[in-house]
Amino acid sequence: MSSPRQAMNDFVTAIQRGKPGRVGEMLDRSPELVSMYHAGSFGGTGLIQAVLTDEGVMVDLLLDAGADIDQRSDWWAGSFGVLDHAGDQMAAHWCERGATLTPHAAARLGMAEELRALIDETATATAPWRRGSRSGIGCSSRISSS
Repeated sequence: MSSPRQAMNDFVTAIQRGKPGRVGEMLDRSPELVSMYHAGSFGGTGLIQAVLTDEGVMVDLLLDAGADIDQRSDWWAGSFGVLDHAGDQMAAHWCERGATLTPHAAARLGMAEELRALIDETATATAPWRRGSRSGIGCSSRISSS
């Protein structure tokens, strides 16, 4: 039996190598992997690692297994989420699955209108998206998925 740290390392490796069958088997044995943080990935989750694979199948597998689409990393220098590294096509997929847009992601993805709305929203409250609140606006269909 491996340690939780080794199990998470193996889980992330399977995600990075694009092996959904292996990931599914691991989740069947250890469902807690879906929400654990990976120290070797700046405190990211398996779902955040899936961003880097650009594989919608892996994203869907992890979300269907209970991954929180808005869970952010626990990196000491500042957290990041699924939209912070996604390209346009993967960002569109995340948005379709219900990701909450943050100001950083809106700016990075060129979503000026949504960014303005987020700025207006945070002007009346002290950055609710930084306190772990789910307030915010949804993603726009203007992200190209082609």
